[in-house]
Amino acid sequence: MRRLRQVGLGLVAWAICILLTWLPVGAQSASQAGAAIPNPRLRQSWIADQAQLLSPEAEKTLNTELDELYSRSGFGLAVVSVLKSPADQTPRELAGELLRQWDIRGAVLLVAVNDRRAELRSQPYLKSTLSDEAAALVLRQTVLPSLSRGRWEVGILAGCRQLANLIQINVDRVERLPRLPFSSIGWGAWVLSLLSFFVVGTETLPDRLLPLPSLQRFKLLYLFGIACGAMALLMWVATIAQLSLSVVVVAALLLMATLFLLVGWSRMA
Repeated sequence: MRRLRQVGLGLVAWAICILLTWLPVGAQSASQAGAAIPNPRLRQSWIADQAQLLSPEAEKTLNTELDELYSRSGFGLAVVSVLKSPADQTPRELAGELLRQWDIRGAVLLVAVNDRRAELRSQPYLKSTLSDEAAALVLRQTVLPSLSRGRWEVGILAGCRQLANLIQINVDRVERLPRLPFSSIGWGAWVLSLLSFFVVGTETLPDRLLPLPSLQRFKLLYLFGIACGAMALLMWVATIAQLSLSVVVVAALLLMATLFLLVGWSRMA
């Protein structure tokens, strides 16, 4: 009976983990400043030129180029201009808020006229495609020098084109690399997790398959089921967030190290 309660608690914890993966991460309430800037995606555009820095021709051209970037790479680049950032927010904070509020699958480039600043905020899964260092270099060498001379349109167009080019180059490079079926691995681990809990709950494992005392045998199987469930969760997060292989490998190694520690503890207990 006690073992069945443990199995039940394990399944409940596993179900909670699954539900948590579908909850929005980092959701925050929008400030009045962010809400005052309309989402350009609602009108099939990528540009919210509140400060009117772009001519109609330049905005149309840039929108076409950003549409092409999105159709080729799957990542978008929203461009926002404001006269001045709010008193309670830095331009970087405002760019981050708009990225979350608009749910842009990519990045937001914000240009603040009176602050003479340009900030780029990107989704976490874009970091492997457009690193913070590469984005900062584009802003520092291309966008900011033009802004300091009052050439707003030139700086925005040149910066967006360089950023789009970096995104496209890295997407093409990643697509040439072999991809592991993270989702399939996750489903396999999930099945093993449920099977382990079933064996623990029904005590159907023959002694010859795991020649250990009964308590240790089922304790190991219980830990194995938890580890498989955690591995499945990791694989599904990797699929949804498009994590790189290196990040997944490091996370899997940490998970395995934790499992070995738990196994050692169970053997000594």
